[in-house]
Amino acid sequence: MYLKRVFFFRRMQKLSLIILWLLFTLNLVAQKDYKQTIRGTVVDKYTLMPLIGATVILLGSEPLTGTATDEQGNFRLEHIYGRL
Repeated sequence: MYLKRVFFFRRMQKLSLIILWLLFTLNLVAQKDYKQTIRGTVVDKYTLMPLIGATVILLGSEPLTGTATDEQGNFRLEHIYGRL
């Protein structure tokens, strides 16, 4: 009877450590910041023609991040940090 209790206690102890380790590693992965790239095209609402040189700003970014569109109206913001 005593050996069964010791065996059960050791098994529960190992299981508790495994669960604790899994929770810790999942928490680290969930808090990881990811670099993202935002890209798109800016066009006129009525003519659907690309807007050359339009300013695109990411509101709420610190420091303020922005870019201008190219000849085809395309823009690209790189190295934007955020959480998924």
